[in-house]
Amino acid sequence: MKISEILKDAITVLKYIVVFYFILNLVAYIYFYISQSKEMSRSERQEKAFDMILGGNSLLYMLLSDIFHRSSILKRSNSVLPYNSV
Repeated sequence: MKISEILKDAITVLKYIVVFYFILNLVAYIYFYISQSKEMSRSERQEKAFDMILGGNSLLYMLLSDIFHRSSILKRSNSVLPYNSV
């Protein structure tokens, strides 16, 4: 397989992931908007649903950044000799 074909496939997969992520956010927003109590005003329900989505996205960002940060630390620590190895 050529590198250009691999890159084209990787970009296609990335596009599907981004579209899936946006659809998931939209569905979650609609769910959180509908699940609010009917006594709240429309703007309060929208604000609360938007806050829930932002909270979920920030949690996802923290989890993913922690995973990638740990894996990069492990890669660097494996390539460096220990301090007292000489």
